Amino acid sequence: MSGLKAFYRELRRRKVLRACLWYLLAAWLVLQLAWVFLPMLGMDRQQGLQLLALLAMAGFPLVVILAWLFDLTPRGVERTQPFQERRLLSNIPPINDRRRAGGRPAGATGESEPASRFTWVLSAETGPLAGLSFGIDRSVVMGRSLESDIAVVSPQVSRQHARLDLQDGDLYIEDLNSSNGTVVNGRRLRSRTRLQHADEVRFHDIVFRVVYHPPPSAERGVAEMISDPTVVPAGERAEKS
Repeated sequence: MSGLKAFYRELRRRKVLRACLWYLLAAWLVLQLAWVFLPMLGMDRQQGLQLLALLAMAGFPLVVILAWLFDLTPRGVERTQPFQERRLLSNIPPINDRRRAGGRPAGATGESEPASRFTWVLSAETGPLAGLSFGIDRSVVMGRSLESDIAVVSPQVSRQHARLDLQDGDLYIEDLNSSNGTVVNGRRLRSRTRLQHADEVRFHDIVFRVVYHPPPSAERGVAEMISDPTVVPAGERAEKS
């Protein structure tokens, strides 16, 4: 049963069902037009309709095969990639997986790259990606579509739900006119919003947590200020003055 469900999902992903529906609609329209115009052209209506019906039935398997193998895009006809290949080419991989480490970041065990390599990290707390963390180092689109940079496969999430952008080192989020909206710290987004460390991003009942790691240069600057004996705390400066 699970195999049939997986096959049905693959048919939908490759848009085979949509192509078949359009083909049947076009064939029906041609038969209706033939019913009207064949007698006007001096042709036998019954024989003409039978011939067209046979051609339509013969062409149906070809439509299924072509729809399975190819996809019509704004760039033209392209070969449809398998699901695994599409994920490798389109989705950004998680930087760690807390599900395999008993709730601890897998990066701490050396199984994957550390989250601190990224200035901004988005960690999934609930939903289909719970336990995964994603490093954000470019513009990222999140949504239900498998072609999204971060695919959140849930009926509560729109195909293109929200976009994360980096600008001057700051992380911004923008809702892409999603059905259920994007909520940050309990407030529904109305416009592009700057995110901060520990902010909660919610798609319906799916929760993500924003984590900020200061760049190494900023950390060194703070450490030097703390260790510098010439730096006097503000309270002591006030007493001396």
